[in-house]
Amino acid sequence: MPAGILQRGNDVISAAVQHNVLAADGTRRKLAPDLVAPCGCVPGVKRKRSWCVHGELISIAWSIVADLPSCLPFSSRLHWQCLSDNWTELIFAIYIFDLVLQLLRGGSEEMAKDWDPFAIDFAAIRILRLVSELGSFSKAAEALGTNQSTISYAMDRLRAAFHDKLFVRQRGGIAPTPRCAEIVACAGRLLEAFEGLVQPVDFDPASASGRVTIACNYYERSIILPRAIAEVRRRAPRLVLDIRTAGAEGVAHLKRGEADLLLGPYDVREESFYHRHLLDDHYVCVMHKSHLLAGRRLRVDDYVKASHAVVTYGGIWRSGYLRGLDERGLSLNQVVAIPSISDLAHILPGTDLVSTVPSRIAPNIAKSVVARACPFPEPFQIGMTWTSRTHHSAAHRWLRQLMAALAVTLPYKAAPAAAPGRKRGSAKARA
Repeated sequence: MPAGILQRGNDVISAAVQHNVLAADGTRRKLAPDLVAPCGCVPGVKRKRSWCVHGELISIAWSIVADLPSCLPFSSRLHWQCLSDNWTELIFAIYIFDLVLQLLRGGSEEMAKDWDPFAIDFAAIRILRLVSELGSFSKAAEALGTNQSTISYAMDRLRAAFHDKLFVRQRGGIAPTPRCAEIVACAGRLLEAFEGLVQPVDFDPASASGRVTIACNYYERSIILPRAIAEVRRRAPRLVLDIRTAGAEGVAHLKRGEADLLLGPYDVREESFYHRHLLDDHYVCVMHKSHLLAGRRLRVDDYVKASHAVVTYGGIWRSGYLRGLDERGLSLNQVVAIPSISDLAHILPGTDLVSTVPSRIAPNIAKSVVARACPFPEPFQIGMTWTSRTHHSAAHRWLRQLMAALAVTLPYKAAPAAAPGRKRGSAKARA
């Protein structure tokens, strides 16, 4: 029997006595109702099983019912005798008692005073960061694929180590204390640096395997990813690319570790974030080739009065050309609002509608649709953003370099000069 496991079993039992769960003679004390919290069922555990802990003549026996929320998972007696030396039973018994103590600590306002801060591991720091970002223990547990009891236990250790409540309840969830926000900012950098250190140093595309998650939107999926995916398949056939929609949560996906790389017009100016420019673009007007405005250069008056199908991107972005109109005190004659550029292929042909889209997207809409210069081109930039978690990874570095090299080769015709008295658009404009 390893001494460490034996000592842990003794520590758990001693703590149970200190928390008034067990009397010194082994009898269970009656607990106040507010200390008994739901903890879920233990998979695979049948009713009235006896589990034994061997070592220092200790054996624990209790009955477990199928519905644990209504009771605590141990029996009324602690028997001191030498029984089985089954390690599986030992480990499970220790787990059950840890769970009980966790529930007790979670129900008490008094925090432990003697937890060594240097005993905190990166797993606990990761949990703290995720709870802070999501504002919920249950959401953090779901994101990590674990149960809420594990999250609560980690938070209890962190509270004891930092001598702070860390979170306070507010309407709709929880909010970090000022001390917690400070800890998350500092510890988060340590966590990302460590994640970078454990990345493999060498990378051979031909034989490498793994998964890279890329967050982006329709524009990047249409312009950048097709060639990038084809090249990855040719050079690194065992590398899996997981593409997910970024929307307004792109930066949050990076912070939570749900994405390794973010593509788009994002301007992230935070410590531990890295950014690289990929390409430039601007806005043009698109319409059916038979449209009355298709044969001439659009003036501001023509543009504003035309019937417009405005791409709203689901309401999460406001395009740069719309901000350009706002600066001039102008507004479009909007008759249709659509969530995605992909809808234009079915709407523009055969109608009198005009829409404004990025110039690189325009040729992909439909063969019957033509592009004309827009009075409000509002140039913008597309880049890729990542964190220190993947900054030193050879595989991720290879992929970033590949995408940057491919972006340079994409054909592009720069925007015409801006109208007199007008400024260029911001790089923050949404494509």
